Amino acid sequence: MMSKEQFEQLSEKLDTIIRLVAGNLLKEAGSKTRKVEILHSIGISTKEIAQLVDTTEQSVETLKTRLKKRTEEATSKGGKKSGKD
Repeated sequence: MMSKEQFEQLSEKLDTIIRLVAGNLLKEAGSKTRKVEILHSIGISTKEIAQLVDTTEQSVETLKTRLKKRTEEATSKGGKKSGKD
């Protein structure tokens, strides 16, 4: 069985790996919005996203809300267009 100390060490290593992978994914992302979108899509928490893109959790929540609205609008427009064809 894993001790508390071993678990904490493993957790720290996993956090490092997550940051490295996220950093690699974000190299090509230009805007903060795109970075939030990428990180959110792979299941990174709001708190972790805020740390990774150097912003506040509230800012991340705002960007996620805007992204959701854009997605809904695009889906709505796409659905209308396909219905006309």
